[in-house]
Amino acid sequence: GQIPQNHYCLLEDIRLQGTPEQQAHFFGLALQGHRFANALSETGGKHVQDIQATIRREGDGYVINGRKGYCTGSLYAHWLAVLALDEQQNAQLAFVPRGTEGLVVVDDWDSMGQRTTSSGTVLAQDLRVPAFNLFPTHKSYDSPTLAGPFAQLTTAAIDAGIARAALRDTVQFVQRFARPWIDAGVEKASEDPLTIIQVGALDIRLEAAEALLDR
Repeated sequence: GQIPQNHYCLLEDIRLQGTPEQQAHFFGLALQGHRFANALSETGGKHVQDIQATIRREGDGYVINGRKGYCTGSLYAHWLAVLALDEQQNAQLAFVPRGTEGLVVVDDWDSMGQRTTSSGTVLAQDLRVPAFNLFPTHKSYDSPTLAGPFAQLTTAAIDAGIARAALRDTVQFVQRFARPWIDAGVEKASEDPLTIIQVGALDIRLEAAEALLDR
């Protein structure tokens, strides 16, 4: 879920910010099966928009330097969208083919959940980018768009799916392995009224979340 979420959000960025020529090029790549992943966030800042990566003009292109974290899908993508600030502190989004010299994808994602999202580190070390691959993402909020709500909706759907799987696994564990409390007066833990109430309450809240997503 996380991998297509990033892919489609970046395609929306291209639709909103790209020239007709850029849209034709990158949408064509997507139709050929190319996958896009992000290198947006950074670790250690005061807040999520505290970006330290820089991009500067050099010749007929640009050079990016910086360290990115939580780069979901980076190991599986054909292209990475790298966020950096220019000399005027405007955010620019550069689309870079994975394998480009100066772009280092680090396989260091180690988490308890979502282990295969590949949300590790990406390094930009004197990374050269042609001007054609640059998108003025700082203009994204000059007018209202559905880019933000789309990203939030898909993320919420992923979280709801995780919750549904966790609840299913909980029920299966109780049915197969758990023992009833000594004072419950039942033979199986799955027949304990308190357990049924708690699981039912979780299921009701999850049903409400899923219904809200459907709307």
